[in-house]
Amino acid sequence: MRFAQQRIRSASSGRRLLIIAATICAAVIAPAGAAAHSSLTASNPANGATVTSRPSQATLTFNEPIIAKGSAFTLIDRTKQAPRPLTAKYRGAKVTLTLPAQIATGPVTINYRIVSADGHPVTGKVAFTYKDAGAGAGADAGAGPGAGAGGGGDASY
Repeated sequence: MRFAQQRIRSASSGRRLLIIAATICAAVIAPAGAAAHSSLTASNPANGATVTSRPSQATLTFNEPIIAKGSAFTLIDRTKQAPRPLTAKYRGAKVTLTLPAQIATGPVTINYRIVSADGHPVTGKVAFTYKDAGAGAGADAGAGPGAGAGGGGDASY
């Protein structure tokens, strides 16, 4: 009887050790997988911003270097015409985009599809509002191409 009780305790201890080891492994491995993809950490102009002059470029900063091959950026303004492709310059985690010379007043969205350092695609958008300060009251309702841009942020695309 005593021998049987010792075997039960021994088996029980072995299971406890196995559970503890599995828990430790899961705690160590899970965060590495969760942090594997790139995410937007900053943009200029900032996401949700309102700008009164048209910038010639926008900068998106990510938490890790971006792979240029397979990455793409487009701009849509309030005219809702076909998305306009943007030229990008890559410097590690920072991407500088050349914006079009003509942007209509109102909402502007930069959509992106980037490739993370681990090879996985990530999509998002940066949205801002362009108000032409020189156009006076009511300029937002009328759309004139010309000035404007700004924004930054992260969201699903």
